[in-house]
Amino acid sequence: MADVERALSDYKVAPGARIFLPQPGGSLITISLTPDQAERQRTLYLDAADGSVIDDIGWADYSPLAKAVEWGTMTHMGRQFGLANQLLALAVALTLAASVVTGVYMWWRRARGSLRHPAACRTGCRGRSSS
Repeated sequence: MADVERALSDYKVAPGARIFLPQPGGSLITISLTPDQAERQRTLYLDAADGSVIDDIGWADYSPLAKAVEWGTMTHMGRQFGLANQLLALAVALTLAASVVTGVYMWWRRARGSLRHPAACRTGCRGRSSS
């Protein structure tokens, strides 16, 4: 465990990192940091025997697709941009809910009878030229 603590301090891993100990017979310790901003994510892989760092994977090492997925996930969860992100998501959710409710209300209040569109105007329609 001292090797893990040394790696955490040497690589300046922020508090909140998740540490995955090796499975029985395994030799890999994984330290995963998932902060609010996708650009600050980082994963360290340590050799369980001597604590040496095998790999250090950060945002710069991600493929463009992996960056898009991580950024989209953090934005969707409301963590990427903090409170502004959460308030925007709330506004979108409330707008969607209001749209559903008002749609049902308008359907309920519709004129009963045919489900077809209104008949076409034959004569004297407003807004049409009679040429």
